[in-house]
Amino acid sequence: MVDAKKPPRKNFSPEAKRLLIGILFGTATLDELEKMDPTEMAVLAVFARVEAHLLWRLGQLQADAEKPSPFVQKLQGFLKVRCLQNAAQNLRMDTMAREACRQMAAAGIKVMLIKGSALRARYPELAGRPQGDTDILVPAQDVEKAEAVLVADGYIVDEKEFTREEYLTQHFDLRMIKNGIPLEIHWTMSNRCAEGAVERTWARAEQINWQGVPVWVPGLEDGVVFTQIHMCRHYFDRSLKWYGDLLLELEKWPGLDERLEEVRRDWPPRMVYAPVKVGADWGRAADSGAVAYLEKMGGLDGRLLSWYAGSAFFDDTYWGLRQWRFSGAVLQWIYEDSSSLAGHFVRGFWKQFRDKAKLSS
Repeated sequence: MVDAKKPPRKNFSPEAKRLLIGILFGTATLDELEKMDPTEMAVLAVFARVEAHLLWRLGQLQADAEKPSPFVQKLQGFLKVRCLQNAAQNLRMDTMAREACRQMAAAGIKVMLIKGSALRARYPELAGRPQGDTDILVPAQDVEKAEAVLVADGYIVDEKEFTREEYLTQHFDLRMIKNGIPLEIHWTMSNRCAEGAVERTWARAEQINWQGVPVWVPGLEDGVVFTQIHMCRHYFDRSLKWYGDLLLELEKWPGLDERLEEVRRDWPPRMVYAPVKVGADWGRAADSGAVAYLEKMGGLDGRLLSWYAGSAFFDDTYWGLRQWRFSGAVLQWIYEDSSSLAGHFVRGFWKQFRDKAKLSS
């Protein structure tokens, strides 16, 4: 049985990693998968946080197969146990978040579920998707009002990384916590966006009944773009889960990726196109709106980005260079529309070498 509250960090085989990515992107076959160790694949899926997405894909493979696969059945058994554990944790988190949203709604605050919370509200098959916190979006003028409602409900500002003042002046979210469970109040998805971007997001949003609580969820196009922004904000680190989210939505809504350009124009170009470039290299064809921009992302920078992202999926090491050196380089490149990723990587190597020289002296 795979028990992975905190999955072990280990050296998974390159073939297992390739196949896990291939299954999620729909390029691997059942014959290839059956050559692997199901326990290794299950633990790798948990480490990459894609157990719910892999279970969904395996169901598709099994449905298309001529006869049931004992390998897939065994792997599904492992994953179902883990997804039940995740679902139980999510239920506790959702219960607290739903009560917080109910109180904010009673105070006249519009609340939009975003990222994983919105996906799970829309798609029951993602009930077992691992999630560390609840993310909500509120109008910027209501941030402090929402904070006051949460404080009255027993939440405090989580100041482990930033102070409240730093959250409000240097970031675009305020992290609150209650009984060890975090809830993040956002007022935008990035501190760089076009004027009116957030207002347009609200205009496209859909109101739903979240088990008795009125909340909004992003329009389908915004949900996809927000996922792309989010994985870039986390410099693709263990981002395979977010690719699983994207692939699920794009398959459920054929033609959705051809309707993204209007939303993309509101956000930094590399932040919305870099994930498309990486996805295209792993087998997800780029939509027509992205093709022209991806041509600018070719050459050495494009190859470096795909190599880095493929390694970051599993938190691999990079030629002995500490991960944050590369992740910082990628994040800086994403925010700059004309710089070279190769140049940022070279500077990262130089800083690492300089730091080691200082320590040795």
